[in-house]
Amino acid sequence: MNWRNPNEKHELVRLEMGDIENPINVPHFYGQHAEDLVVFGLLKARFQQQRFRDWSYLDIGANHPVHCSNTYLFYRCGASGVAVEPNREMAQLFKKHRPRDRVIIAGAKFDERDTAKFRITENNLLSTFSLEFIDSWKRVNGSGAKIISSEDIALVDINDLVQENFLEKNRKLHLLNIDVEGYDLQVLKRIDFRIAQPEVIVVEYIVPGQPELSKEFCEILESNNYILIYRGRLNLIFLRNRGEDKI
Repeated sequence: MNWRNPNEKHELVRLEMGDIENPINVPHFYGQHAEDLVVFGLLKARFQQQRFRDWSYLDIGANHPVHCSNTYLFYRCGASGVAVEPNREMAQLFKKHRPRDRVIIAGAKFDERDTAKFRITENNLLSTFSLEFIDSWKRVNGSGAKIISSEDIALVDINDLVQENFLEKNRKLHLLNIDVEGYDLQVLKRIDFRIAQPEVIVVEYIVPGQPELSKEFCEILESNNYILIYRGRLNLIFLRNRGEDKI
């Protein structure tokens, strides 16, 4: 699962240095900014004796099964988990191409409602329950956020998802990925950390046109025994603090 680093090759050409006889490959990644490689390294360090097929994940707002997916690398390595996705077309792609995963056509609760209107946009990565998110995106970027359809979709409680798919099956939750375009903080606030204790949490903290939310995410997760490990362009990565860890 390695490939030639295109940036290195581009620089060698630009600097007229000639190619390298034995170039070093870089590993595959599928996350938008290689967040999956960061998580993969953290889990490998923490679970050195565990097989990849024993790893599991809960992907909230999973979208596409491969493109910009923070969980596909783990699936490729044999892991499996639960994908929660309100876009029916994307959910069907998951069912077809990631048959080991359980796919739930729903959104994660961000308030007390049991259903909410889900808007599908031209760029499906921007599809969301939040009109405020769409308006902010239009003000800042202008493209891709046109609504092409909408549908009332069921909302499920994240604690119920963990209880039913992991605790009741005596299955450890290694990775929780949250990417719901505008309601990430609201979803995170609903987590009962007495129930849900994922080893790693990845959450998107940037909403275009709005103040970034890293402080709020850090306050919530640090108060629940998580350490901020990585701050990227779009995502924060937190690791559960077990006390004995040196990182």
